[in-house]
Amino acid sequence: MARKLNNSRRVDEKMKRRLKRIRRKSEFGFSSDGSGSFGPLGLERMSVVLEDFVKPFWPDTDNIDEVRMLFSLGMTAWNVALAPEQEQEETLDTIMQKINPKNRAGHEEIRAFLKRLILRKKTHFATNRRIIAGFELYDSGHGFQLNVISSVDLPAGR
Repeated sequence: MARKLNNSRRVDEKMKRRLKRIRRKSEFGFSSDGSGSFGPLGLERMSVVLEDFVKPFWPDTDNIDEVRMLFSLGMTAWNVALAPEQEQEETLDTIMQKINPKNRAGHEEIRAFLKRLILRKKTHFATNRRIIAGFELYDSGHGFQLNVISSVDLPAGR
């Protein structure tokens, strides 16, 4: 039993060291797929965009689960920000009903964080109208790999 605990601690410590090394390694720390910053059809790769979007909150994460949660909240806020202004609060209400954290304080904290991300999207990424359909984050052995599935730009009226 003690051996299992020691192995578990070693794995946790290894993961923490890897996250620290990755943070220092490059501007953001993820190894993006491909060499340029543009994907098919000359569109900017959304993996790079999503990394930039959540970048200010990256230092607050301690493990891969927290990084995944950060990207998940980032994706959610990004897509809510693309909805018409009058639908955004209603959409947030629906999302918050599905999250249902154990305590009310946590619920309000998540909502406030989503609103902060929505404001960031509107101020720093306003011209990017692509919907993020999903993402995959995994350890490639040389760092973490982020793959993002997205649409092409939404029409300006939406």
